[in-house]
Amino acid sequence: MRTALTLALGALAVVPVGASADVRTVRFGGELGNRYEPAELTVQAGDVVEWTGDFAVHPLRYRPSPSEPYSAPYTGPTPLRRTLSAVGDRLEYVCAIHGDAGMRGVVSAVAAGDPRPLTRPPLLSLRTEPREPVAGRRVTFIVSYVEGTGEGRFTQFAWDLDGDGRVRPNDGPDRITKVPRVSTTFGRAGKRKIGVTGSTTEPGAAGTSTTTFRFVVAAKADSTPPRLTVAGLTPTALPAILRSGLLVTLRAGEPVRAQIDILHDGRVLARSTRRLGTNATAVRLRFSRASIESLRKRESVRLKLRVVARDDAGNRTTLRKTIIAR
Repeated sequence: MRTALTLALGALAVVPVGASADVRTVRFGGELGNRYEPAELTVQAGDVVEWTGDFAVHPLRYRPSPSEPYSAPYTGPTPLRRTLSAVGDRLEYVCAIHGDAGMRGVVSAVAAGDPRPLTRPPLLSLRTEPREPVAGRRVTFIVSYVEGTGEGRFTQFAWDLDGDGRVRPNDGPDRITKVPRVSTTFGRAGKRKIGVTGSTTEPGAAGTSTTTFRFVVAAKADSTPPRLTVAGLTPTALPAILRSGLLVTLRAGEPVRAQIDILHDGRVLARSTRRLGTNATAVRLRFSRASIESLRKRESVRLKLRVVARDDAGNRTTLRKTIIAR
């Protein structure tokens, strides 16, 4: 099967990835479903193209030109790497099972001095810190790239912070940033909408991506610290803790972000960061090998559980509990 594939590829060679080679990745399957991402890719001659996914579910068939037949299906292993070695090389590929459903792609090569254009800009999403903005308090908007969309990364972000649909940084709160975040303050409570457009200044880059975000600015923050309780601790025997870790079950009165530590003589032995809610959440804290060795010969150990939690309004609470393990 591999011999048939290699013959079908012709000038598409399998070569080691050198310092000057750029690896361009095509992903498929999994959360992407029956599609390739990106489905259209332009590379420079000499670039390595890497297909990453489950070839057993999505066997790959190639043809270097429309006049040639597709190769035999490639079913693994993953990833598959090939080099488009010459200017004008073009590789069409299709899933042998889902090709009729549109699972197809193409890679073409340009000269080494030519830019590699973005074939499709990635989609953006927005979130805030804190999660619930409050009037008169600083809030930060953070851009994330939606997993599995596009192949580029933006170098500039235009922020429509007053929600009027235009970005005018010299006339109002709007901003232009080079990083995917911006901070501002809203003086009044109420419903709000902002927008952000990502773009790039790289030569040959195509397209931009815009997203909007609707939210409510609260009149004032709830200054009550979040409630946090320990619903369970197992095991309590020292040999079992060293072997399998300490299982801590926590419950919060409202959604919080918590850092859970186990300490001994002021030294952190284990740590986990979790989102906790009103339902009980079990967190297993395993000690490092060095910590296990330092405690193994002790008959009893005084451990301290420390949980630092912060709610969406920024209020903080700390829970401490001593554990005697024998």
